[in-house]
Amino acid sequence: MVTYEEVEKILAKTAKVSFPEVTRVIPNERYATMLYDDFAGDLGELSAITQYIYEHIQFNDQPDLAKIMKRIAIEEMRHLDIVGDIIKRSGKKAIYQDAKGMLWSAKNVKYEFKGIKEIMDFNIYSENKAIEGYRKAMMNTNQMSLKRLWERIIMDEKTHKMIFERIKQESKS
Repeated sequence: MVTYEEVEKILAKTAKVSFPEVTRVIPNERYATMLYDDFAGDLGELSAITQYIYEHIQFNDQPDLAKIMKRIAIEEMRHLDIVGDIIKRSGKKAIYQDAKGMLWSAKNVKYEFKGIKEIMDFNIYSENKAIEGYRKAMMNTNQMSLKRLWERIIMDEKTHKMIFERIKQESKS
């Protein structure tokens, strides 16, 4: 099974790539509303954080896996902070809701799984959805600094996906 130390080395490589600074955000409430799905949609950053922390707690009998999930949740917290900041700078309040105005709910966390492989399948699916969301955000702006920011977050999401794929591949259940 992949170790925490291995994952820490993988994440350290992407951490060397800084997040681009976005000095100016053109106010655009429609764009901010679209970002709510990435922020606190059913598979947004807030859901990823709570999902991975839940899994961290569930894996207390597997310390390396528990630490991996917590470490990735912390990266997702940084994404949540960044997206919330862009929403606010775009002219909306950074509240925990999706683009349709539905408030975030703990129902977004999946609690029942039949083993590590099923958990990792769900996490891989969630990371793919995050990547799709940020690609949509890139396509819907002309601001190059925002495009670079979303691309940097996509780099993290792809790394998380790769880690989950490796855990799944090396898992027995």
